[in-house]
Amino acid sequence: MAPVGVRMPAGRPRPSRRDARGPTRESCAATQRASRCRRGIGTCDSETERFRMTASGDISILIVDDFSTMRRVMRNTLHQLGFHNLDEANDGAAALEKLKTGAYDLVVTDWDMPNMTGLELLKAIRAQETLRSIPVLMVTAEAEKEKVFAAAQAGVTNYVVKPFAPEVIRQKIDSIFK
Repeated sequence: MAPVGVRMPAGRPRPSRRDARGPTRESCAATQRASRCRRGIGTCDSETERFRMTASGDISILIVDDFSTMRRVMRNTLHQLGFHNLDEANDGAAALEKLKTGAYDLVVTDWDMPNMTGLELLKAIRAQETLRSIPVLMVTAEAEKEKVFAAAQAGVTNYVVKPFAPEVIRQKIDSIFK
């Protein structure tokens, strides 16, 4: 807005003295809402449906990792991002059994696990008609180009290399549910 005393083009309202002095309580509230939205805590007017689904925790997420500490870190990260409908499996075989009996909207899996690796789990999910549409986010320390390429060829929805920041997880989940 132009400062008070500056001639405005025809048809544009002249700002009030209040506007010229700085932000109002209403504009501060709007900025805070937008900030919370960007961090995935609230709803966005322009993207209401996506954020309602993800930020409100309405999606069911299966966390798959053989290391209990890493499952706890991922669970805490997802809680921090507003997701609360979470389940866990300690390897790919256990995850596949849970996927066959439960309804999940997203699988977050590690790569290197005993019994069935994350890549084998991904291939099994993509091979089954009833499971193939479930998005899979692979969160792993495997950053070699060949492994990333193998996961992409197997149909991974998105890929995160450990260590990760919560914002990276938020961005990847947002991109999955666009």
